[in-house]
Amino acid sequence: MRAAVLTVALLGACSVSDKHAIEIDAGIEPTLPDAPIPDHPPDTTITSSPAEFSSVAVAVFTFTSDDPTATFACSVDGDTPVPCATPYTRSLGDGPHGFVVRASTAAGANDDTPAEHVWTIDTIAPTTTITMGPPAIDNSSSVTFAFTSDEDNVSFDCAVDGDLYAGCTTGQLFEDLADGQHTIAVRAHDRAGNLDASPAIRAWVIDSSTPDTQLLSGPSGPTSSTTAAFTFLSPDAGAGATFQCRLDAAPFTSCTSPTNLINLPAGSHGFAVRVRDSAGNLDPTPAGRAWVVDLTPPETTILTGPTGMVATASATFTFEASEDGTFACSLDGAAFTACTSPVFVALLAQGAHALSIRATDLAGHLDATPAGLRRS
Repeated sequence: MRAAVLTVALLGACSVSDKHAIEIDAGIEPTLPDAPIPDHPPDTTITSSPAEFSSVAVAVFTFTSDDPTATFACSVDGDTPVPCATPYTRSLGDGPHGFVVRASTAAGANDDTPAEHVWTIDTIAPTTTITMGPPAIDNSSSVTFAFTSDEDNVSFDCAVDGDLYAGCTTGQLFEDLADGQHTIAVRAHDRAGNLDASPAIRAWVIDSSTPDTQLLSGPSGPTSSTTAAFTFLSPDAGAGATFQCRLDAAPFTSCTSPTNLINLPAGSHGFAVRVRDSAGNLDPTPAGRAWVVDLTPPETTILTGPTGMVATASATFTFEASEDGTFACSLDGAAFTACTSPVFVALLAQGAHALSIRATDLAGHLDATPAGLRRS
C-alpha cells in the first residue's frame, strides 16, 4: 500500500519532460511539443547569388530565414512575387536585373525588408580595335600602340611577337625592339569575364637603316616675309632617293631642294619633308619647321606715368605692347634706346618733358605711332 502511494505521488510530481521519459520507458512514441511560432516578422538572407557582372545567363540564388518554418516568395525584375524555394534558378537575357526574396511565417507575418540583389548579365565578348601604331616599316626600336573596344570599362592584354599575354593600356610604349618583323596582338576582356576570342593584330617591320631627312634651312619663329625657302638632304638614303614635302595640312607631294614658297598668308605655318630611298623605304619621321607670318605692327600702350605739372624731378613709367617683342624709349626727343618696363628717369630739369615709347615685335615690325606722355 505504501508503494502505491509512492507511485501516485511520483506521477503527480512529474513534469512534461518526466512524462516523455515515462512514455519512452513504457515503449510509447513520445508526443513532442509544437515548435514555438515567432511573434515577430521573419528576416530573409540571401546566402549566394551571381556576381555583380556575370557572363552566365542562368542565375542561381540560395536564401534562408531566421524562422525555420518560413516560406518564401521571389520576384525577378519587378515581376509579381511567386512562391519559391531555395535554391532558386532563372534563365535571363543580357542586361541589368534585380532579385527580391521575402520570407513569411506560418502565422502570416511577412519580412518588411526583403533581401535584394542587383547584377548585370553580359554574355557577349567585347571586340578590340587597334587605333594607332607604327607604320608598316619603322626605323624606331620603340613603338606606341593605342587601342579601344566596343564596350566600356574593359581591360586589355597584349602579346608581342607571340609572347604570353600581359596586361596593357592604350597608349603604351613598347621599347628595345630589334630590327625585323614584329607583331602585336591585343584583346579586351570585360567586367563579366568575357574575353575577345579574335584579338586585334598589327604587324610591322623595324628597319633601323631606313633613311633620315635633314632640314638645313628655312624660316623659324615670327617673320614679316610672305615667302620661305627650304633646303634639305638625306645623309643615308643613297643614290636614287626622292623627297616629298608638305605645307601645313596639305598632303605630301614630290619636291626637290631647295623648295620655295610664295604668297604665304599671315598666321602660323608648318613645313615637313621626308625622303624615300631607292629601296622604297620612307622616312617615318619627317623633318619639320614651324614659323609665323606676322604682317601687323605692334601697338604700344603706356600704363602708368606722370602727366601735367608735378613737383618731383623724377618719374616712373610702365608700359606694354599688343605683341611680344622689345621696347625703345626716347626722353625729350633724344634717340630711341632699348628699355624695359618699368622705366625710371631722375634728375630732370625744371620745365616740360616728354617720354616716347615704341615696341618692335618678334617679326621686326616697328610701332609707327609710339606712345607718349608729357609733363610740365
